[in-house]
Formats: sequence, structure tokens, C-alpha cells
Amino acid sequence: MTGLWRMCGRGLRLMLERVTASHLNYRAAYVLDLVVPLALAWLGWRSGLGITAAVVSFLVGAFAFSFIEYAIHRWLFHTPPSFMSTVHARHHADPHDATALPCITSTVMSLAFWAPLYPVAGTGVTAFVISGIMAGYFWYSVLHHLEHHVRINAVPWRWLQRRWAMHSVHHKLPDKNFGVTTSLWDRLLGTHYQSRRQMAAIDHSHQSAAPSRASRSAGPVPKRSATGAAAVTSRFSSVVRTRSRSKAGTVKSSRRSVTGRA
Repeated sequence: MTGLWRMCGRGLRLMLERVTASHLNYRAAYVLDLVVPLALAWLGWRSGLGITAAVVSFLVGAFAFSFIEYAIHRWLFHTPPSFMSTVHARHHADPHDATALPCITSTVMSLAFWAPLYPVAGTGVTAFVISGIMAGYFWYSVLHHLEHHVRINAVPWRWLQRRWAMHSVHHKLPDKNFGVTTSLWDRLLGTHYQSRRQMAAIDHSHQSAAPSRASRSAGPVPKRSATGAAAVTSRFSSVVRTRSRSKAGTVKSSRRSVTGRA
């Protein structure tokens, strides 16, 4: 009987590993990760909860997710061999591959949070708190995808470039920078590492961004145009000098003629 359970466990694990490597699962996860927080927010709104309580509940959930993200990444993804660590190890081996937890993860997590919260907080608060958690999970998924598919130089804002830099450090030092959406818990729990070279490069790029944008908006000046302008200026100056000389000569001759008549 024990051997049968082990065989079933291995089969289930193999099936889940194949699912997590599927491109279809990768795309479906984004759809469900967006639908779940929206559906929960709609449910909370239908409950008649006030706007202030709804916003506060949502923000509490979003803040709670920041620690949930850190805890799962540090103590489940980077632990001795397990299904979670195996999936995450495959991501570290090939960060650009379509690796994601099963697409039903957001639904399962929502049900897991709903069970203990609902009897205490009721429908409205529970729905908005979990909506905040799952909205944080969706933001994490999108940000993590972009960090591996968009170059840091193409990111428009400095704070977002810093997230890119922090996560790139994690892939070189797996025991540092577990937070993808924020470095708060890394700083508080002693796992934060900041590359001075990367930060200096980010600061330098933003300092030089304003002049470079101004020069791009003005447009480059062709060498031929500049040379042609210089030639025109030189010709104009020579013409002016010639005319001024001829006028001076005319004035002198007129003065001589007037003096003779006198």
C-alpha cells in the first residue's frame, strides 16, 4: 500500500512538473490571476461595504502579499528538494523559459485565505483583503515576466530599474533579494544586497537622459548642412566687405568733387 501511494505521488508530481513547463499554463495563469482579484472586488462591492473600509481592506491585503511573496520565495522556493523548489530551480536554470505554477494557484490560494477570514471579517472585508492579496500576486507575475523579457535600459523609471537590478542580483546570489515587488522584507530580515555598480549606472543613465532627449528632439545637424551654412556665411561676409569698400570709395570721390567746386 505504501508503494502504491509513492507511485501515485510520483505520477502526480511528474504531471504537475509538465504542467508548470507548459506555454498554455503560462498564458492561462495570467488570465486567471487577473480575473480572480477582479471577481473578489466585485463580490466585496456587492456586499455593500463602504468605500473607506473597502480601500483599507484592499491595501491591507496588498501589504500582506508583500510578505507572503517573500516568505514563499525564501522558504518554499529555496529549500531542500520539493515540488516548489524543483519548479523554481528550473526557472533559475532558464529564466526566459515559460515556467509558472499551475494556473489554478490563484483560485486555490483565494479559497485557502477565505476559509479562516470569512467567519471573522464577513463577506465584504474578506473579499477585499483577498482581492488585495491576489492583485499583488498578479502584479508580481507581470513584473517578474517583464524583468526577464525587457532590458533594463528600456525601463522608463528609476524605481522600476532598481527592481530589475535587485532581481538580477538574486539570480547571481540566490540567497539574496528574495523580494520581486519590494525590497522591504529583504532589508528587515537581512537578505538585501545592492550592487553599487548597477545603482551608479542607473543614476548615470537618468542624469544623462535629459540632455540626450533634448538633442534627440532637436534632431542631428548634418555635416553637409553645417558646411553649407559656413560657406554661405563666408560668401555673405565677402559681399558685405566688397560693398562697404565700394561705398567708401564713392564717398571719398564725391568729397573730392565737392571740394573742387568750392
